[in-house]
Amino acid sequence: IGYPMKCLTSRTLTVSSFYNKNNLTYCKDVPGFNSSTIANNIISKNSILFMSTETKSSYNETEINRKEKLSFQAETQKLLNIVANALYSDKEIFVRELVSNANDALEKMRYLQLVSSKPSEILTGTSSDNIPQTVTDTSTFHPLEIQITTNDILNTLTIKDNGIGMNRDDIISSLGTIAKSGSEQFLKDIQSGREIQTDINNNDSTIGSNIIGRFGVGFYSSFMVADEVHVYTRKFTNKTTPNPILHWKSDGISDYELDYISSDLELINSKEFSDFKNGTKIVLHLKKDCQHFSKEDIIKDILTKYSNFVGVPIYLNEKRVNTIDALWMKNPSQITEQEHEEFYRYIANAFDKPRYKLFYKTDAPLNIRALLYVPSYKPSLFDMSHDTTHTGVNLYSRKVMIMSRNQTVLPKWLRFLKGAIDSEDIPLNLSRELLQDSSLIRQLRRVLSARIIKYFQDSSKKDSESYKQFHDDYALYFKEGIVTTNDQMEREDISKLLLFESSELSPGDVTTLHDYSLRMKAGDRNIYYLCAKKRESALNSPYFEALKKKNPDTEVIFLYEPYDELVLMQLGQF
Repeated sequence: IGYPMKCLTSRTLTVSSFYNKNNLTYCKDVPGFNSSTIANNIISKNSILFMSTETKSSYNETEINRKEKLSFQAETQKLLNIVANALYSDKEIFVRELVSNANDALEKMRYLQLVSSKPSEILTGTSSDNIPQTVTDTSTFHPLEIQITTNDILNTLTIKDNGIGMNRDDIISSLGTIAKSGSEQFLKDIQSGREIQTDINNNDSTIGSNIIGRFGVGFYSSFMVADEVHVYTRKFTNKTTPNPILHWKSDGISDYELDYISSDLELINSKEFSDFKNGTKIVLHLKKDCQHFSKEDIIKDILTKYSNFVGVPIYLNEKRVNTIDALWMKNPSQITEQEHEEFYRYIANAFDKPRYKLFYKTDAPLNIRALLYVPSYKPSLFDMSHDTTHTGVNLYSRKVMIMSRNQTVLPKWLRFLKGAIDSEDIPLNLSRELLQDSSLIRQLRRVLSARIIKYFQDSSKKDSESYKQFHDDYALYFKEGIVTTNDQMEREDISKLLLFESSELSPGDVTTLHDYSLRMKAGDRNIYYLCAKKRESALNSPYFEALKKKNPDTEVIFLYEPYDELVLMQLGQF
């Protein structure tokens, strides 16, 4: 039969190597073994060969049939190397991750300030110590901010916040444990107690909507660019005696070191730590091939790209970086035209004004906040053809950019739109750089497309002249959508946006397919169209004259572009 069996000397024997004689099992033709010796240690039972209980490697049926439940094991050093060097596609992502961590620390501090302003709602803390104890003196609070300092002489980058800070247990739990998210634990602690509703940035939301971290791996992205990372931190307390300052150090390869520096009075009283009441300071000693991250202009570009809408002020070498609000998180009625223009020019990298603006908010199937714009300029054929794989919409998660010019949440034919889409619970991969393909994303795409189409339909009814001009400029995108999509329902939805001249209307007047269908007589099942270079050619066409003789009341749509016939053939029905 040939089932493998392990012998005493670790040589592999098979059942074919044995034969049974007089109820004894003998070894046959096995080099290096004495059959008479091994036969005394082998028995045959229930058609399975077992070692005798007299041998050193003994087995019994109880051990073989026993079911065990075991935990997965991980090699920590290799896991840290994967997280630090193989998880992210671009090294500049580390700035986004560290700023997001600083933001979360500040949001925890903001939560403490909020509950402290309402003594009747102050929590008493939890066993995990992630939620601070009762605060009676709010005079110790300082404006929440992130300070970033570059030093191209020492080749260091420093990121400092005056957030909640960490104590020894927090450091071991958060920095010493890979994939352990302190922010996620903080939210669980809040939810297990009482969640405080608040108004942040003029937007009704919970404190949890501003917490960014989820996976517990972002901090380790610093080892992509640094050969040594120092963390100085002091946890906030309302007690007279402040908490000690802790120092964490690691090279991301071996172990980490943790010590107290409060005993060093000279260091504590230095300018560097004299105002360090609470918060965290991270100092990155950059690798030789990453020393360009110590230059101010490079860090400024990265901050503008990824973290420009973080809800707390970010200062780079004492200069404010993020000066534009995340308008999609605000109440639409509170946004001025000037704010719209400024935001549109930033997000679209344009100099014109938006023609249309669409604000969309929904909590199902996903929590979505979207602010979309239509440019006022007329796109050229080059604009349509030079980039057909990306839209002009950036994807954000909790105001942190995940993907620039995302091509997943909107179809290609809507790539002329500019703006931002933000979701708290959109499915992301571990590095927060890519979307995980799922039914939710596909449903989100359908919901957004339907909402945009409805918005354009409503706009055509409110101001038909403005919509007609918009259609003349952007109709080619709609027609592309009809030709390229495989979903008939989507084709018919897009076709509702098209405008055509008709034989029953005056020159220059246009109609939609929906209005055409409303004028059809009872029993009519066909929509008639005729391709021509201009209206006069269509009216003098022998095909048109023949139809009019047969059915004088039949309305005919005129198509003036050579590709319009292909569009309606692809549409098929309406």
